[in-house]
Amino acid sequence: MSKIIEIPDCTYTNKPYLITPCAPTPKHKLYLSNLDDQRFLRFSIKYLYLFKKSVEAEWLKFSLSKVLVEYYPLAGRVRVSSEDAEKLEVDCNSEGALFVEAYVNLSVEEFLEGSQRPNASWRKLLFKVDSHNFVGAPLIIQVTHLRCGGMILCTGISHCLCDGIGTVQFLQAWEFLTRKPNAALHVSPFHERYMLKPRTPPQITSSHPEFTCLLPQEPAPILLNQFLQCQNHVPISATFSPTDILQLKKLCIPS
Repeated sequence: MSKIIEIPDCTYTNKPYLITPCAPTPKHKLYLSNLDDQRFLRFSIKYLYLFKKSVEAEWLKFSLSKVLVEYYPLAGRVRVSSEDAEKLEVDCNSEGALFVEAYVNLSVEEFLEGSQRPNASWRKLLFKVDSHNFVGAPLIIQVTHLRCGGMILCTGISHCLCDGIGTVQFLQAWEFLTRKPNAALHVSPFHERYMLKPRTPPQITSSHPEFTCLLPQEPAPILLNQFLQCQNHVPISATFSPTDILQLKKLCIPS
């Protein structure tokens, strides 16, 4: 079993700064549907990418400012809704995504040596937002330069704005414009969440068993949210091979 390597503390070479869209973007309040702002989804999806060769930070900032034109809600701020204190909304004000540069006394090989097991010290590689000025920033990025010339790119993206697929779509768009800054994106994001807004008064036209679950010999339904909130969550590191994924698919009902 591989040993856990404690990541050294990062040295921040510059103060955190904001990357804004390089062109004018719509200014409005973005409605978040009930699927987007559920309480147990109010966290950020974090990604870590390791590169043997670094990319100029100025180039990454430039391409980020370009991709934020299409993905402009990520340059806004998540706030409590002006219409409902129980809901969140996005103020699309182009304040900018938070971008941080750092250095850590570590090599790519040393990081890989300790990357086979969960490691809480990886959290050092994503800037911890504690300033009131950045609270609600849906996109936080840290570029950490390594001793060997490589770099680690960490991102924290609000789950209220992006699910896993949406997050990957944004990161791929950023990568594409980093390589081809003058090209057009192949896929444009769709931001109109109001299409999932409940009708007033509510009009339920079909049953929704996905939100309830009946246990044997117990007629009362159990709400899915209550069920999830009472479960203990334990962080693990798991690798799914193509064979594992195929095996899981065989267990699913054909559709």
